[in-house]
Amino acid sequence: MKAINRVIQYIDSKGVSNSSFEKRCGLSNGYLGTQLKRNADLGEGILNKILDNCLDLGPEWLLTGRGDMLKPEHENQSSEITIVKGNRRTSDAMIESQEIPLYDLDATAGLSAFFKGDKKASIIDTIKIPNAPRCDGAFGVVGDSMVPLLRSGDTILYKEVPLNIDYIMFGEMYVLSYDLGDWEEVIAVKYIHKSKKGKNYIKLVSENPNHADKDIPFASIRALALVKVTIRFNTPY
Repeated sequence: MKAINRVIQYIDSKGVSNSSFEKRCGLSNGYLGTQLKRNADLGEGILNKILDNCLDLGPEWLLTGRGDMLKPEHENQSSEITIVKGNRRTSDAMIESQEIPLYDLDATAGLSAFFKGDKKASIIDTIKIPNAPRCDGAFGVVGDSMVPLLRSGDTILYKEVPLNIDYIMFGEMYVLSYDLGDWEEVIAVKYIHKSKKGKNYIKLVSENPNHADKDIPFASIRALALVKVTIRFNTPY
């Protein structure tokens, strides 16, 4: 087994996609897949990039296959990747094993068009997470409204929700798109709370204190999904 195979094994153990890992380590998109197909050796510069960005990865294991994949816990106080399943206020049945498609939302014409269209064209990878709630898909976080809880580049796993206010679980985190007028669609990750303006409105609440709460008509929402799981990178790409 070569170092490229061990890198893929490490990525699988983290439950993240090759493309997300490549981005975090400063590798070109598709690099790992190409090297794997060629059964090629990884150069010293690439190996150093990976070790610099994966502080829990054992260097000896990566280079030789000897020893443990992960460093002992006391050598790795700061994990690189955090998978958060317990940030929600309501509980779900857990699925023992599921493979969740990871989508490139930037390649679509907006969230509403993405939900209504053929999603297969936007799949870039899959994510495997054991004992997680059932999810429809995953994509990268957009914007900074949920900083410091979530940052741009982190990943959210979601479940689509019907556009009916009766299905809203107030206080939960959602990814949604809504109409600003003149056919302008805004995509945001927000908490949804009840609005003082009445039952036909909702209040969008951010984690970021620099973002003010915003009341919008529920009828302006074009797409809606409940955030079930978040994958947070604890260090920048």
